[in-house]
Amino acid sequence: MFKPYEQVEDVGEFVVYEFKAGYLYAMYGILAIMIVGFLTHTFALLIPGSILMIMYFLFVSIKYIKIRRIMKRAILPNSISVSGSKWSFSNPLRIKIRKEFI
Repeated sequence: MFKPYEQVEDVGEFVVYEFKAGYLYAMYGILAIMIVGFLTHTFALLIPGSILMIMYFLFVSIKYIKIRRIMKRAILPNSISVSGSKWSFSNPLRIKIRKEFI
């Protein structure tokens, strides 16, 4: 639950992860709520926005730590390829990594 990416393929010596764009849009939506609350001095928006941002960090952002470590190890020996866009629902960001780095 609340996993911002998923393993979509496990082919031969490569594993492919696909990132979900909806989580990125949710984060920017929460940030927009916080900015509107701050600029209008409306604590009814600022406080729930802050709580939502903390929840986003705890439930979504921490999940990225594992994939970041894998990517960091694989990027130096040039064993990673990236395609797609983090903003697109139809062509999501996909990262292909050699299994030896997982």
